[in-house]
Amino acid sequence: MFRLSCILVWLFTVSAFALAQPIPGRLVEAVEDEPGTRLTWSLETIGRERVPTQLPADAFEDVPGAEQWSGPGVIGEGPGAVIARVKRSPEDVGQPGAIDDDWPEPTKIVRVTWSEQVGPLDRAPDGTTAILQRGWVACYEHPEPRGVAVLAPGMFGTPRYIIEEWTAALFDRGWTVVRLLAHSSRFTERVVFDLSDRRSARACAEEVAGVIDLRLWGCGYTLEAALRTVEMETPELRTLPRVAFGLSGGAIALPALVGWEPDRYRAMVMVAGGADFMSIASTSAYAPFIAAAQFRANGRKVGDERRAAVAELYRELSRFDPYGLAPRVEAVPKLLLHGEFDRAVPAAQGDLLWQRFGQPERWSFPVGHERLAVSLPSQFDRMLDWVDNAVNEADEDNANQEGRR
Repeated sequence: MFRLSCILVWLFTVSAFALAQPIPGRLVEAVEDEPGTRLTWSLETIGRERVPTQLPADAFEDVPGAEQWSGPGVIGEGPGAVIARVKRSPEDVGQPGAIDDDWPEPTKIVRVTWSEQVGPLDRAPDGTTAILQRGWVACYEHPEPRGVAVLAPGMFGTPRYIIEEWTAALFDRGWTVVRLLAHSSRFTERVVFDLSDRRSARACAEEVAGVIDLRLWGCGYTLEAALRTVEMETPELRTLPRVAFGLSGGAIALPALVGWEPDRYRAMVMVAGGADFMSIASTSAYAPFIAAAQFRANGRKVGDERRAAVAELYRELSRFDPYGLAPRVEAVPKLLLHGEFDRAVPAAQGDLLWQRFGQPERWSFPVGHERLAVSLPSQFDRMLDWVDNAVNEADEDNANQEGRR
């Protein structure tokens, strides 16, 4: 049996960061490491059709109290959604993606389960009362932490060996690492948006913004639960700085993660990120592969002019897109790493992010998305030196402000 610590948390709000949709409850449970074992996980993409009936018996394996989400009327994640399977394995079982045995192992994996009532993702027949959401966060607790480093990977937790090496580099610098294993479960769930002319552009944009906002917000909701769990067990972390890192889809979600408590963060680093997630999802070279959001007009691919008109309104309406969150995280020092020939997160959207953030420091490379990602370890020392300087400068500014009081 897993040793689990569980907390059932009823809905609370964080200033403007609360969504309008009511969320009846949240289950947070930590799977702890034990001597002679190691925590391992695998990610699975759901391919079957979603059925609004009772969930499979193993859907909540080893999750105490989850019966509130496992009855009739609760609808599980649908095609395209990603589920993490966490287990405790013998110590000699290798961690998938970890090619260096000297890399740190997670001390716990926090699993977060919650449900929405009627919301923008509701496509179920009458009788559905709640829609399931889940998220998973690995925690690498440093024995003498200087602070907490949040790390958000690309879609589907990729590229895993790069993320493992990034985790190790942060841990070696003294950071407790809190790492999303993947985006929240419905982040890549398939949805088709009707952008046909029979609907107003604003109505289309409102629907798109509602779905994308909920997906981005869910990542932050998952992370916030994990951070609270870690800080409850190690209260001194509450007084230490936080820094945040994101790659690709993780960089797109990063402002939604930092935005929960922007005053706690001393630096954020976004690699291959972008603003205007609607335009990214509709023009990315990965769109046919991921297919999380599809845009159609009268059953056909939507035209560029119509898509651009809806996207312009989407940028105005979205609350959790990096475009809309720029003012909320304005005070956090930022570093952007940009691929000039990126087609996965189109370079134009990376430029838009940079402009929207007020043109912070940016390192540009004449490469595409994949080359930027695989060469990232060569930039770790330089990147973390930049973060050290940002943290030190923030500490000096805080000390000067205290001295003037």
